[in-house]
Amino acid sequence: MAPWLQPVADSCRQLLGSSPTNAGVVFNYFTDATALNNALLTGAVDIITSVQSPDALAQFTDNPDFTVTNGQSTTKELMAFNDRVAPFDKVEVRKAVARAIDDKKLLESIWGDYGTLIGSFVPPTDPWYVDLTAVDAYDPDSAKAMLTEAGYPDGFTFTLDTPDYDPHPIVAEFIKSEPGQGRRHRQHQHHHCQ
Repeated sequence: MAPWLQPVADSCRQLLGSSPTNAGVVFNYFTDATALNNALLTGAVDIITSVQSPDALAQFTDNPDFTVTNGQSTTKELMAFNDRVAPFDKVEVRKAVARAIDDKKLLESIWGDYGTLIGSFVPPTDPWYVDLTAVDAYDPDSAKAMLTEAGYPDGFTFTLDTPDYDPHPIVAEFIKSEPGQGRRHRQHQHHHCQ
């Protein structure tokens, strides 16, 4: 047994009165949702703690060899701005970008019936969570007015850097495809806001 696993084995023995039935645990990290699902389907891994796309659940929920358990996650998708760089040094621009994105539609398009809008960096599972979904909620007319007020009546172009694993590229594509957004792009992470 690996030395780092001994405290776990000792805890199991004290709690359950017996040793663990497995010889150890190996953690594998997957950045590709398809590879993760295939690893589970082929027996390369025994358990996964979350799926990266709800579309993948059907192959497990409809399969008697698997048990799917729904629960709350602390995973969150957020957009952060470098407020030291123009145009994001203007609060109106940051608020306008937030108001230009239909968060509910984004959540539904990525996670279907799963997930919760939280409007915060803090997940609802934490005791200090505050629901901020009403702050700078989707309002494209207000977003356009704020951009005009900030000196960008015709919008502006910016680069959205995202991790290259799901669901981040999909979120970037959603933002790019929204009305008033993404009209002039050269790459999937380059965005226009108007």
